[in-house]
Amino acid sequence: MTGRQRSPVMILTVLFLMAVFVFLAYSNTLHSPFVFDDVHNIVDNPYVRVKHLSFESFSEAERKSPTSSRWLPNISLALNFYLGGIAVEGYHLVNITIHILCGIVLYYLTRATLSLLPQFRVKGNVEKIAFFASLLWLLHPVQTNGVTYIVQRMT
Repeated sequence: MTGRQRSPVMILTVLFLMAVFVFLAYSNTLHSPFVFDDVHNIVDNPYVRVKHLSFESFSEAERKSPTSSRWLPNISLALNFYLGGIAVEGYHLVNITIHILCGIVLYYLTRATLSLLPQFRVKGNVEKIAFFASLLWLLHPVQTNGVTYIVQRMT
């Protein structure tokens, strides 16, 4: 497809493939236990143990958790607890989902950047390069810590 945009179905297929590869790579971590800072920030942290959805409970999780400067991860941990309690699988699933969403953002950013360069636009390699660059980032071993170690969603 030289010089043309791919169809929405093709783009959705590419995004779906990225998600499948990531899930296959990290699905073996779904049952990994809480370790290191997970215990301090989740298991032993009463402020993320949200029992009902309210501004006050999430505000408390944000402000009173051990890492109070990390408000968004604290709120996400509290929401994780609200939805699934202390079951570790839910926390890992959220980390994998966040990683997939970051890869999708990287895919679109790479496509947009490469589309500005005529040498890539003419040859029609923009989507291929964006796909493989995103896939390389998603599956690179350096990402293991950020995906499998629950508290590392703060990164």
